[in-house]
Amino acid sequence: RDLHSFPTRRSSDLVFVKNPDTEAKNLENHIVVFPDASPEFSMLYRHAKGIIFQSGGAMSHGAIVAREYRIPAISLGGHELTWEPNTNVLLSGTEG
Repeated sequence: RDLHSFPTRRSSDLVFVKNPDTEAKNLENHIVVFPDASPEFSMLYRHAKGIIFQSGGAMSHGAIVAREYRIPAISLGGHELTWEPNTNVLLSGTEG
């Protein structure tokens, strides 16, 4: 995992986003899994309690925006997250 985040911990259920047209209200108070850290998803980041990028790095657009919003975020370095939606997770911007 690649840490590129605001150093805090947040716990919540997972929501997976596959396209940028997802309703922001469906993301409130969730740890949100995005396929990548591309700019097309950036308008949704501020609604998330935490972010998991399946690809992207510390200097990616998504990582920079997440830090600006003070949201903990990690990247899986191109690996696909196999957990089920609504799984409760603890996301640590310090430990991963």
